[in-house]
Amino acid sequence: MTTSILLLFLIFLLTIFLYNYNKRYSLSKNDEFEQDLNIKNNSNINISFTPIGLDKHHLDGELIFGGLSIELVKKNKQKIKILENTKYYNFKNNLKSNFINKILDNKIILTLEYFIRIIFNKSYNINIEISKKLIDKKEKILFKNSGNSKILINNFRLTELKESGNKILNVNQSIEGYINKNSYFIDEEIEIKCHSIFKDFNIEFFKYPELNKKIISLKNILGFKQKNNFNAYSNGAGWETTEKFKIPKNWTSGLYMIKLFDLKSEFYFSFIIKEKLSKEITILTPTNTWQAYNDWGGSSFYKYNLNKKIKKTNTNILHMHRPNRSSSPFEKSGHLADQEIYFYKWIKENKYNYSTIDDLDLHNNYNLSKTKILVINNHSEYWTENMLTNLQNYLSGGGNLVNLSGNNIFWKSVINNNRIETIKHLSSHSLANEKSGMWRYLNKSESGTLGSSYDTRGFKTFAPYKVKLKDHWSLKGSNLSLDGFFGYNNLTKTHASGYETNKIDNFSPKNIELIAKGTNINNGGADMTYYINNSGGKIFSTGSISYCSCLQTDLTCSKILKNIFEKFLN
Repeated sequence: MTTSILLLFLIFLLTIFLYNYNKRYSLSKNDEFEQDLNIKNNSNINISFTPIGLDKHHLDGELIFGGLSIELVKKNKQKIKILENTKYYNFKNNLKSNFINKILDNKIILTLEYFIRIIFNKSYNINIEISKKLIDKKEKILFKNSGNSKILINNFRLTELKESGNKILNVNQSIEGYINKNSYFIDEEIEIKCHSIFKDFNIEFFKYPELNKKIISLKNILGFKQKNNFNAYSNGAGWETTEKFKIPKNWTSGLYMIKLFDLKSEFYFSFIIKEKLSKEITILTPTNTWQAYNDWGGSSFYKYNLNKKIKKTNTNILHMHRPNRSSSPFEKSGHLADQEIYFYKWIKENKYNYSTIDDLDLHNNYNLSKTKILVINNHSEYWTENMLTNLQNYLSGGGNLVNLSGNNIFWKSVINNNRIETIKHLSSHSLANEKSGMWRYLNKSESGTLGSSYDTRGFKTFAPYKVKLKDHWSLKGSNLSLDGFFGYNNLTKTHASGYETNKIDNFSPKNIELIAKGTNINNGGADMTYYINNSGGKIFSTGSISYCSCLQTDLTCSKILKNIFEKFLN
């Protein structure tokens, strides 16, 4: 009986396999095929495909294979590249054993994996927006296999994008808004762009961390309904300026919040005031990450939506001039300014003098010459080439870095004309002539700078740290000995090591010191590390997104960070 059931199940799987396999277009190495491309308006090309075979496997059992190329073929036979030899990652849960790596090399596991992938239609999807300005009628799109893997094209779909379907507002809000940029100098003018269904609304300003203490109010501002650009997520909302506000001379550098409110709703967003010359401590605010998770206008870098009533979709290009869909700064999303408050509370309590900048400031060569400590506060995941170069130049000049999070300097991004582009595979950016993908696969692993790199083990788990280095100077005054624990409680009712965590890897500096390690399950705890670079710059990392939420509740977490600051400043 059992044998019969098993046989029937195998026949069923084989049937599904053959059905799925036969309905796909197979491309061997150097194969290609053309499809007609008749569009009237802006259109979206969706390709679903499955790579079969292996280009190479990388550190920790992570696989890279590929590589699909796509071109537009003009009437005169001219070819315009859309996607070039794209590579795709396949995560193997960081398997490090030599035995597993040997199996991967011999492609034994791969055969089974790809069989399962085909049966259950586990494929990769690419969405490409094509403007009618680029092409005429009766032109073609050319698919090529430029890699070493076999590629099965499962699905090719062309969808016409109509303007009405992409003018998306938050259906729960009577009022929304944004400003013309993230950071300002004193005396600069903030352009507030607000959509309101009421004839007037009010504005209030606050400064972190005292979000219950109003600084100034603007009342009875004329409100009106705004019209949105087509594909507002990538083209910007395109709203008119509702109100202008000149930053007073007596305001100081830091992170600020604006509250818009009318008779029905409230809407919050944040901005930064920066110094022309940085203070001894400069806080870097991860504004690129804010945008990455912002799906206002219909899309983000994730198949994830804050507005559950809108169909999930993702894109490679986002515009910075649009509302960030947060109805409150206290929602604890983890990817908006609500998470910044923990560190700002701590630095205010300890009376340190600081200034604040955003990602775009670092990208645009902000002057860090006066800065003794650069702080990466919260989840700074998306970095441009300029950002990374400027950070490394700062460290090469003897600057000090305090990294208070995990999963930082992970995806390579480009910024051009208020747009940010991130392609989450090895390919080429369209907004700049630069390669895309993870920094670690572009020979610039984050661990070479931070001391550790993001590791999927322990994802969304939480635990305290355990001391690994006896009598380390950063533990002074904590009463902790070897194997002692800290970071039990935080303001989010979890622990200090968690959500996303970094670990030491093969690209970490040889002189790195492992101070403590999170005790998360599956060896997923964050590595708290310290090292000195060749220029004498000191780099400390908590390796954990949740660490800062312990600064007000765990005396040891606070004491360690204070020891770090005192050493780096003196």
